[in-house]
Amino acid sequence: MHLRPRGRPAVLFVALFSLLAAIVAGCSSGNPSETTGSASQALREGPIKCGPCELLECQTCGPEDGCHKPVISCTCNPGDEGATCNDGNKCDLVGTCSSGSCVANGKVTCAAPDACHVATCVSTTGACASSPVADGTPCGTGEVCSSGTCVATCGLITCANQHMQCGQTGDGCGHIIDCGTCTAPETCGGGGVPSVCGAPPACTRLTCAQLGANCGQQGDGCGGVMKCGSCTAPETCGGGGVRSVCGGGPPCQPKTCASYPAGTCGPQADGCGGATPNCGTCTAPESCGGGGKWSLCGQCGVPGSECCSGSACQFGENCTGTGGTCSDTCGALGGSCCRTGPFCNGIDTACKGYTGGDPATGTCTACGVVGEDCCAGGYCNAGGTCGGSGKCECGKADQPCCVVAGCTQAGTVCASSGTCVTCGALGDECCANGTCNQGGTCVPSTPPQCACGQLNQACCPGASCNGGNTCQNGLCAPPQVAPLQCRTANETCGPTEGPNGTPAYCCPGSNLICNYNICKPCITHGADCTQEVSDICCTFGDVCVIGDGEAMDNGAAVCGVPDTPIPGGG
Repeated sequence: MHLRPRGRPAVLFVALFSLLAAIVAGCSSGNPSETTGSASQALREGPIKCGPCELLECQTCGPEDGCHKPVISCTCNPGDEGATCNDGNKCDLVGTCSSGSCVANGKVTCAAPDACHVATCVSTTGACASSPVADGTPCGTGEVCSSGTCVATCGLITCANQHMQCGQTGDGCGHIIDCGTCTAPETCGGGGVPSVCGAPPACTRLTCAQLGANCGQQGDGCGGVMKCGSCTAPETCGGGGVRSVCGGGPPCQPKTCASYPAGTCGPQADGCGGATPNCGTCTAPESCGGGGKWSLCGQCGVPGSECCSGSACQFGENCTGTGGTCSDTCGALGGSCCRTGPFCNGIDTACKGYTGGDPATGTCTACGVVGEDCCAGGYCNAGGTCGGSGKCECGKADQPCCVVAGCTQAGTVCASSGTCVTCGALGDECCANGTCNQGGTCVPSTPPQCACGQLNQACCPGASCNGGNTCQNGLCAPPQVAPLQCRTANETCGPTEGPNGTPAYCCPGSNLICNYNICKPCITHGADCTQEVSDICCTFGDVCVIGDGEAMDNGAAVCGVPDTPIPGGG
């Protein structure tokens, strides 16, 4: 037996089945039909949003008739490859589409204004913004960044190394640094520790018994009012002549604020059972009774006031005496060290022998002067530099000149820069009194310098001189020309045989001639000779020749020109 739906439900069942079949057939056929413009536009504005390099593609599935509506299916597919695009990040340059993604062709370049800032690009605007780098970042030779400024490390003081939470201080290099503020009710130094946030202790209120009052209203010493009771008739408060005490007698004359010491704060008892108006208010960080004196403006921890909680004093003074009073000043040159840093006032003092405690030990002594310890961070005053011994020094090479002594190291001189530099060497500045080392001569210049080798200057090392000059007795001078040397018979002669390589010649009128560097006698023209090697004719061109026997005596040899008749011959 088969069950079959009856009536309208059966029709709906068949319709749904047909619709599903059509959807499956249409969406899996691979031949999607295009959507109408309105449908496509509606989908683009709907929840489907494609990237800058994608295209929205939609297809309809199923029949469309009076009983059915087609199903629209949309996807984001890669768009045109290589097209220009913008990924929405304004720090990215215009990009190129690649496989459906926008690839930026670079980024906006931001340059930092200086070494103490870093520059970044803001993605929403494309603008460059800078922010300070961390304090302590090196920014130059001997310099570090502090709050975005490049400062010298001349003993740099920071909020951290001074344990400061609030207030301002100098950094030791001519700048002011701000260490922050405190959140109410705390104030800077309010707990008694300088430059540290803290709240002052609560004022201890007076009691009626302490005031000897049994009636009326009384000031509690902390800016408030308390009731000390009432009197039974016929007595009145102060009626017996004693203020704030029940008694009988003439009417009580109430006191006014003018009856109390100057500087009184808060309402006070009028002595007749009432209270005066507020006699004054205090300016923060002071409070009424805050300094340990009732009904007077004050602040704990300052000199002359009571110590704050923990026996602390505002400026590091020692808390002394019964009840604890900040009375012993500290930090001054020659005085005791303060209990907290900075232990001594000023950058020219340092604490020696500090061991902590209360009262604090140690003495504030001078630092930074020549011969004394260097101050914090290796700082020395003008005229000194921190040496390897931890003492401030001057007068040595590459150190500042001493204020009085100038330069104390031999071979140094105080330059115009205020620094001791080596002197006396060739090319260096002349030493004191115009002296030079290495045989140099101090020549006028700015500043005077040691030189050598020029005319009238000291000879350079190796006895050398410039410009053709020669070293003579340690000075460069023109070369000396020695007089020609006259030599006699059998003495040396020649172009270099004289003193210091000068020429030497044979003395004139002596019938001598230089032969093989020896002055020898010569034979005049026409005189007899023997044709020996030692016989030399005086006249240039003459040689010892033999005559023809008729013209000459028995054909003897004479000095003459070969093949030339001898004067006097036949």
